[in-house]
Amino acid sequence: MIWAENMLTPDYTKKHTYYGSFLTTVNADGTTQFIVEKTESKAYTIAIWHGIMMWLCWTVFGFIMVSTNRWYSYKSDVSQYVHGATGIVILGLTIGFVAGMTN
Repeated sequence: MIWAENMLTPDYTKKHTYYGSFLTTVNADGTTQFIVEKTESKAYTIAIWHGIMMWLCWTVFGFIMVSTNRWYSYKSDVSQYVHGATGIVILGLTIGFVAGMTN
């Protein structure tokens, strides 16, 4: 999980000044491990853009794909091209931003 907080003011709507990630594991014997790491701002920026683009791909573009194939498929053959092109855009953005997260 990733997290962010503003350490300068109690107003949480301002820009975050401290970023990090944490990992919690539960071992077979019932003990837990909690690892917290501070994240550099570049990695946090990449994670934010990744989240924004995945939301855009799978909600907005996903809705366009469903609507062009389900509700508007009888209107013309153009809707099938829009459906296919949108799918290719989703595939390209997903692969690109997942690859960007691995760097």
